[in-house]
Order: sequence, then structure tokens, then C-alpha cells
Amino acid sequence: MMGQEGIQYVELLFSPVPAREWLSRVDFSQEGRGEIRGAAIVIRAKDFDDADRWIREFRESGSLLRSCIPVKKRLEDIYVEQVAGHENGDPSRRRGAYGGGGRGE
Repeated sequence: MMGQEGIQYVELLFSPVPAREWLSRVDFSQEGRGEIRGAAIVIRAKDFDDADRWIREFRESGSLLRSCIPVKKRLEDIYVEQVAGHENGDPSRRRGAYGGGGRGE
């Protein structure tokens, strides 16, 4: 597919919903990543490779991909990751020679 930089997850929508027997074997809801919405099923794939795997499995069950939307990280999410790196003492996230703001702080 395309690059995975900045992708939080990939939302996949399949229709029709496969048979209950198939769904019980796959157990997509175990990780809280999928739900049935009317005549469709929505899956949150963790990345594009995971999305490709889900697409193959649902095609084999006779369900068609109706929508594939990569959900990007929001600026707020990126900021929180950066702040968490500073608080945990992660030196790779630091700026400047002494971990300050780059002005010798």
C-alpha cells in the first residue's frame, strides 16, 4: 500500500457480514478492534500489513471491502508521545547538548 508514517490505525468496512461460524473462528472482537454495525462489520487494523491480512481473510469469507480509511495520528497524540519521551528520560527524544531546549539549558 503506502507509507505507514503517522498512521494510528486503518479502519476497514466490510459487507455483508460473514456467517457467525466464520466470525467465531476469527474472533476479531477479542482485541476490541471490530464491531458489527447493521449489515456491515468495521475492523481497526493496527497498520497496513494487518489491513491487508484482514482484507484477504474477509474476501475468502465472501465479504467485500467497502471502505479503507487510514487514520492519521493527531498533533495532540504526537505531542503526548514527545512529552512522554522527555519525562521517561529517553535521550533520543531530547534536544540540545544537555537535554534542554537546544540553548544549553
